[in-house]
Amino acid sequence: MTFVLCTLIARTTNHHAATYLGIVLCVVYGAILGWQRRTGTVFVAPIISWFFAWVPLWIVAIISRGFIHGFFAGLFWDTVGWFLIGTGEFVLIGAVAAAVRLVRGSAKDDATVTIIDPPSPR
Repeated sequence: MTFVLCTLIARTTNHHAATYLGIVLCVVYGAILGWQRRTGTVFVAPIISWFFAWVPLWIVAIISRGFIHGFFAGLFWDTVGWFLIGTGEFVLIGAVAAAVRLVRGSAKDDATVTIIDPPSPR
């Protein structure tokens, strides 16, 4: 997602192509999380994405828009705008993960868990 957003900010590629790539990446990631039954990760994914993308996006904004304008516009959009991007990621990844998890079924067909008791004191 960092690469997709940097290409959008730097205007180095077609806007629609980069947007579709971001959507495809979110769908694939949601499918992987749903298949592995790790839908709880959906809550953490946008935060981790923001953590890794914030500084590179700010640098790209400074380079593409000039130092002063890019500094303040990048700071604003990378901080405030990320809530919109993170919400979109959360909704899309969560919906796909939930759908794939429903299609895959419950965990009853997986191997059972064996609990080994601690040794008894002598």
